[in-house]
Amino acid sequence: MDICHTTLPAGPVASLTWQNNSLIDWIGGGRRFFLDGRHMAAQHQLSGRFSDVTVSPNGRYVVLYQKFGTQALLLVAGREPIRLRRSDYRADITPYPICLWTDPTSKHTLMAHCPEQHDRLEIDDLDTGRRLSGGVSRDPIGYFHARLSVNPDASCLMSDAWVWTPWDCVGVYDLRRVFHNPAALDAFQYQAGHSRDTFYAEESFGCWQSSQRILVTGSETAEAEDANDQIAKRGTRLLPFGIASYDLARRRYVQSIQCDHPPGVIMPIGEHHVVSFYDHPKLICLETGNVIQAWPELPTGHETGSALYEEQDTQVPIKAMDPKQGRFAVVKDGNIHVVTIRPTTIKPKPKRLVHDPYIVTIKLSLKL
Repeated sequence: MDICHTTLPAGPVASLTWQNNSLIDWIGGGRRFFLDGRHMAAQHQLSGRFSDVTVSPNGRYVVLYQKFGTQALLLVAGREPIRLRRSDYRADITPYPICLWTDPTSKHTLMAHCPEQHDRLEIDDLDTGRRLSGGVSRDPIGYFHARLSVNPDASCLMSDAWVWTPWDCVGVYDLRRVFHNPAALDAFQYQAGHSRDTFYAEESFGCWQSSQRILVTGSETAEAEDANDQIAKRGTRLLPFGIASYDLARRRYVQSIQCDHPPGVIMPIGEHHVVSFYDHPKLICLETGNVIQAWPELPTGHETGSALYEEQDTQVPIKAMDPKQGRFAVVKDGNIHVVTIRPTTIKPKPKRLVHDPYIVTIKLSLKL
């Protein structure tokens, strides 16, 4: 692994998002930090107590929101800001569910959020102002949607959610089905094995490993004794303190490891590694579960599931993840620490033209 750690002087920072090879503090007025140490001053001033930011892939749309509140602000280039909000039901313990992506067909920017009910997802076309999830009768099951994300080819939407008691779970929607019938947003089309089964590990967090595979982390909640019977041992599954890869097409887990700590929020690094951000960043091998490198000097909070429990703090250290480029940034003591991880490419050995000595002998004899 090639690992590079860069420290950028920044002063007070309120938020961070990646844009190409720079980091932007939108809540702090749009300050921009370049990886070579240069920076640009704030471009604007905003009112409102916002804590988090999400940005569209083309950079045209920016949403500032209260992670454990009801208010959000949509910033659009060349337009007046648009105020958004969500239901206040359990908003104090549920992260604000919102996600922006580019539709591969129309090339428009779409937004998924829950503007009316905690369990009712809506999808809006920001370029036309049209709601794509309306016009049909809806009957959502009752999930408290939290973190939302779309896979690399924009064919599926994932929700990290929870249901009473609370119990964390991860589910996926097929966007092609949703656009054909918006009522498909009322129930997950894909859920990993044993999801919502309290005998087994609780699904704390999900992220996209590829367009067809998700990575799911397990909580510290112990499994019931019956979970260890012979039936449960037959296949690969998610374990407490675990990280498992679930294949949507095959509808089964294909890989699973168990850590000695809660993985919490994670970010994939290629196909074989992941960074766990529980307490501090740790680079973990998905084949062995071994910690390859850790950065204990960079605090990254104790986020685990989709519901905030009483002992957890809502003030999470500021960080920004960029899985496409294999890098993350963490703010500490007025500095931005940028860590870039690149898997080492192993060059294949040159193939010998001839492997069979018998064939060599024949060729030599022919030359004679």
